[in-house]
Amino acid sequence: MFSRLATAFSNAVDALAPPLPLHEEFLWHWTAIMKFYTDRNSNSKKPIELTGLAGRLEEMSKILEQEESELGTENMGPCMEHFLQHKMLEQMSALSRADTPPGIKKCVLVFTTRLLSNSKQALLPQMGIYTAVKKLIGLCGEVLAAPTEREEVCWSCSPPIFSFYNKIACLIPVP
Repeated sequence: MFSRLATAFSNAVDALAPPLPLHEEFLWHWTAIMKFYTDRNSNSKKPIELTGLAGRLEEMSKILEQEESELGTENMGPCMEHFLQHKMLEQMSALSRADTPPGIKKCVLVFTTRLLSNSKQALLPQMGIYTAVKKLIGLCGEVLAAPTEREEVCWSCSPPIFSFYNKIACLIPVP
């Protein structure tokens, strides 16, 4: 009963107010994430599932994918440009270091894997992505028997991160 009412309400809102452009929706999600961390009343001890942050990161990922599929691989869209210029992934990796709220580290690892795996653009050479991935690699395995250990291993073995390791290995001179 409640789900039908919620669906009807959602449809009515969509009919009255057109959806936001991708760039505005992307910024809205990011602003909401940052507001969570700046709000003094937010309870950072709650699990990530109760905060809505995981859903916002997932929506941001979907928006970046949708933008790329609409524009193609030749050009970066405004969302991706904003993402890179404002070094959002570096900010996410800094947030995941404290793992507050519990589970944000896992969500950032999933976001990064999805971003690097699904993008047809060469994102890894971008400085904002490269340094963030390097920080995330350093975070993985930092805490022994961490609750996110399984995700850390999966993330470390994912194809984009594995290729990252290979590129670094090629740059190191062999004695």
